[in-house]
Amino acid sequence: MSNVQFNIAIVLCLKEYRKILQGGVLNVYTDHKNLTFNTLSVQRVLRWRLFMDEFDLTLHYIEGKKNVLADCFSRLPIMNSPNAVGNNYKNINNNSKRTGTPIDFNTIEVPKDEFIIDDEAFISIDEDNDLMECLLNLPPLQEMQNPISMQNIRNHQLQDIQLIQQHNDNPILYPMQTMNGINVITMRSDPQQPTLWKIYLPSTLINDVIHWYHITLGHCGLQRLYDSINDRFVSPRLYTLCRQYICPHNCSQWKQQGQGYGYLPPRNAQVIPWDEVAVDLVGPWKIEIQ
Repeated sequence: MSNVQFNIAIVLCLKEYRKILQGGVLNVYTDHKNLTFNTLSVQRVLRWRLFMDEFDLTLHYIEGKKNVLADCFSRLPIMNSPNAVGNNYKNINNNSKRTGTPIDFNTIEVPKDEFIIDDEAFISIDEDNDLMECLLNLPPLQEMQNPISMQNIRNHQLQDIQLIQQHNDNPILYPMQTMNGINVITMRSDPQQPTLWKIYLPSTLINDVIHWYHITLGHCGLQRLYDSINDRFVSPRLYTLCRQYICPHNCSQWKQQGQGYGYLPPRNAQVIPWDEVAVDLVGPWKIEIQ
């Protein structure tokens, strides 16, 4: 990749995650040493570098052989193609075919220790220090059940006595709809339009739905969270609950509120505003006094 391609990769990443990255300390590690130089002869690269100056970004050079976090597809070893051609190549393919006996999968046992079967090695994770070190920093996997399944919504609606009473008193405003073979209570905003209805979420379920949508949508903001839920569901004080929701991962600290800008890196300010002053005068002037 050339210097231009490396710069545009950084610029596109900064533009995509601008609201998250602006104001934070950024360190970019690259094996392209030219990025760390200040010799910017191309105007396009100069504009990109000025855009990078809006962030607290530092470029660090790291040798290619030490850049172990590089894309694995760019580090794949090159496999030499076979030199044999013609009939010799066909003979090689025929000889390379393996022959064996059928395997009874009902009698196979998983080996406990390192064991080799037909050139295949089974190694325990506890014995491989490199593999264990790679898995140590992985976050714990927490499985979250989908709270907006029809059966789950139906179970929470049956526990809401007030909702059931509203459905019995006013079935036109709170009709019953069948989805996936399950009856759920819905709500119409306008009784004159019977096709416009939304699923009613009880107060015991709305907090789980807000949390599930926030995580599923990639830690989205307030407006997108509210719009996504409001398109399909209705619940009392929905906008207020979305605004009061606090992410357990504290993702709001990495987001910039509003359309603002982060702090610019420090600059060397000149004490004297200018070194010399040039004034153009037209003269000599002649003044007539009456």
